[in-house]
Amino acid sequence: HGLSAGKTVVDMSSISPIETKAFAQRITDLGCDYLDAPVSGGEVGAKAGSLTIMVGGAVATFEKVKPLLALMGKNITLVGGNGDGQTTKVANQIIVALNIAAVGEALLFASAQPLTETELASRLPKGVDLQAVLTRLVADYRGRGVVPSKSSNGWLFHTAEDLGFLLAR
Repeated sequence: HGLSAGKTVVDMSSISPIETKAFAQRITDLGCDYLDAPVSGGEVGAKAGSLTIMVGGAVATFEKVKPLLALMGKNITLVGGNGDGQTTKVANQIIVALNIAAVGEALLFASAQPLTETELASRLPKGVDLQAVLTRLVADYRGRGVVPSKSSNGWLFHTAEDLGFLLAR
């Protein structure tokens, strides 16, 4: 009963990265391999087999298990060691939560304008490139937070200036 040496545990739950590292240690102490592999994509992605899977663990274990993960997901990435899958998932959820809040604020702002929420929703996706924003933020990250700089053509300054229009309403 229980785990025996040589087994592989793939933990696809979304839990604390700190706890994940502790679990990984306990399992590797038993002579087993451990991957943390939280997912993103929800029920729709699960049913379609198109989940994003963020994996933390050893390269050899990842390569051994990847064909099984490919049955569930399309974007499967080894992001680092044990716990790093969970860290990536938490970072992803921070971005998702802030985007949900931002969309809510944008809809509230638009509701006070002649532009309807439906018009706004149909036009915004054509002008938003979240990957480009993320890439620029990472490029400007200095280990202590995002630092506005002219190195990225002043994009952060222009964004702050544009948000000033919201305050002026």
